[in-house]
Amino acid sequence: MRSTLLLACLALALPVATGCGPGRARPPSPPSRSWEALGRERERLGATEEAARDYRLAVEADSTNLDAFEALDRLGSLPDSPRPDPWGKGYLAALRVETQAERRAALEDLARARPGDPRVWRALGECLLLLKEEEAALEAFEKAAEQGPWDGRSWDGLARARFLCRDWDGAIEAARKAAGIDPGLVRAQIFLAVKELADRKFRDAIRRLEDVALRRPDRPFTEDEKFVWWLAHDRALKRLAAVRDLPVGLDLARRATERFDEAGAWTHLAWFAGEVGDGAEARRAIREALARDPFDPVAARLARRLDFEDGRFEEGLATWARTVPAWWIFNLLTGRLTGRYGAIEETAEKGDRDALAAACRAAGWFDEAAALGVPEPEDARRFRRFLADLALYVYRHYVALEEGTGEISLGDFVHGVESLWGEDAPFDFDLDLSTYYLVVSENDPLAPVEGSLGDYLAERGYFFDLSDAQGYVDFRLMHVLATDERTETIGEREVPYRVLLSDATVIPSYDEHRWGDLRRAGRTFLSRRGFYLSADALASSPEGTRRLVELSRREPETLPEGDYDPVAARDLARRALEPLKLAEHLDPRTLEKLNQGVLRVRLENVFHHELGHVLDFGHLVPLGCHLADNFWIAISNGFSPSAIHARFERAAEIYAIARAKVPALALLDNLRRLRVDRSSLSYLIYVAWTDEEPEESPYYRGALDIIEELADRAREEGDVRPAARIVAELSDERVRELALEMAAAEGIQ
Repeated sequence: MRSTLLLACLALALPVATGCGPGRARPPSPPSRSWEALGRERERLGATEEAARDYRLAVEADSTNLDAFEALDRLGSLPDSPRPDPWGKGYLAALRVETQAERRAALEDLARARPGDPRVWRALGECLLLLKEEEAALEAFEKAAEQGPWDGRSWDGLARARFLCRDWDGAIEAARKAAGIDPGLVRAQIFLAVKELADRKFRDAIRRLEDVALRRPDRPFTEDEKFVWWLAHDRALKRLAAVRDLPVGLDLARRATERFDEAGAWTHLAWFAGEVGDGAEARRAIREALARDPFDPVAARLARRLDFEDGRFEEGLATWARTVPAWWIFNLLTGRLTGRYGAIEETAEKGDRDALAAACRAAGWFDEAAALGVPEPEDARRFRRFLADLALYVYRHYVALEEGTGEISLGDFVHGVESLWGEDAPFDFDLDLSTYYLVVSENDPLAPVEGSLGDYLAERGYFFDLSDAQGYVDFRLMHVLATDERTETIGEREVPYRVLLSDATVIPSYDEHRWGDLRRAGRTFLSRRGFYLSADALASSPEGTRRLVELSRREPETLPEGDYDPVAARDLARRALEPLKLAEHLDPRTLEKLNQGVLRVRLENVFHHELGHVLDFGHLVPLGCHLADNFWIAISNGFSPSAIHARFERAAEIYAIARAKVPALALLDNLRRLRVDRSSLSYLIYVAWTDEEPEESPYYRGALDIIEELADRAREEGDVRPAARIVAELSDERVRELALEMAAAEGIQ
């Protein structure tokens, strides 16, 4: 009944046409548009024969209604009579030519013959976008929108062209007009959803995309568009978890698993179900999550807790250890399995719940200890409650920053944290801050002051990193799996440093929060020479390794794509996989073993990258003792913070390449930073969130500098090949030799 009423209303509708001045092609008459609208609705409902009849009636009412002709052409029902006028036949003929170049020529002829018709300009704009002539497409869509402001598709095309021409604000303005005219324009609605993601209106974005999916069931979402939709769900669920809105989060997580085949959707469902006490649904969801991605560290931690609750201690540890390969990490740091994690392994083998609970609490695994059902000491309960309150407080602080109302001082932040405990706080809030670079203030996570908050957390298996970043407080809380003290020889100097290994990010930094908890693999501390590695951010997956294998076997185009060279990427992938003994056919076991090898190599590369920062900072920090070096860095980089940051990243990565066991993989990771598809929605999301283009990031600029300098040092006279091709052909020994020369020039050989 509802559909029948809707069709009847559409048949009576009289759309309003505007903007038809002298010299412009007027839109088809209202009766023609009414039949066309009725045909679109019947086509949406699958009644194609009835739709074709309505489209024919639209053509009979107005032979210039090319939208109706296009629909009949799409349905294979184009009538012999009545025919469109000669211009209309030329338009349809232009759409049917074999090549885009021929279509462009035909449409340009039509545009000259009939410059006032928006459909020709719109079709020309679409053709020019396919030919990647964005500036020309922008002009065509501007003409289309000017001549036919009633046409939502012209504004939709204008939004895409403006974005490709780097006019983000203009693109959003055009998308709003397009969606206002026709809410069923998927790409315009996607643009607006990305804007809502950038404004942290995640659930608004979800509602928008659900609405357009209902309006356009005939238009399946592309993989790029589905990613935006999933991202909205993922960020909304993380926000609901942060504020512990459990009923709403559980409902949204269930809907996410119905719509997306993503491990993350099932992981969210497992968490929310577990928090509301539905153990059966939590266990089912975590099995589904691990079936899709057995290397998801968050899913593995949830599975560990559920397995401990069920008495499957060794199984829970095995699931987790697959995502955090402790034996490699400890070998990298200490050469043996020791300390808190070793105690957990020993007690898990014995099956003693009381002993295992005590070992878990000593290691900072408080949720696992609680899951064992052993009576929890009061101080442990208070600590878990404090962590939950602290996470919520930091979250609210970050939200205030997003809204522009939260630029509080470090002292204000400390007093706010203190209020969580009041006078009963078991630690001192004097954080003993040290100042570096005049604008960076941070406590020392590697040597907390006795009795301080940092010391209180460290005794329970955590460390925190708190800094005052030019007016706002940046906070990060990590769980520590291992620590190590080492030295590195630079020339005749012995440089001591410390390493912390984190297996879980409890509270992300503000930058990570803005990106939706996209954790950093490591960070170097200025206060004491040292750094941490974040194993949960380093976790790889068999699917990622499979893509690496596919890259090594691909026959790409021979022309570089901007700064990214696909041929060089393929050759580096082949060389990177050679030491890992790649099999011809990748069965699951072989792929998992290969994935572990890739993960280990990448872990070592990150280790040496962070060590490169430590050695680099050694002759730059503290600021007052190294004025000449710091002034030279500032002046040589134009006093630009972004350029100086790029210089730091470049120096650290050079050192990592010089020390890499598989330099080809390190070079490939740098080259892949240069792969930027400006037409993709991922690019759009980056611009919307960061307000800058990926090419402007310090990591992009640092990677480009490395590849170009390596090539310049190795280039023979007369060699005009792209830099990446030259680098891809260098032997491992030659790469290390050149990287050492470059590191020595920075004082960190």
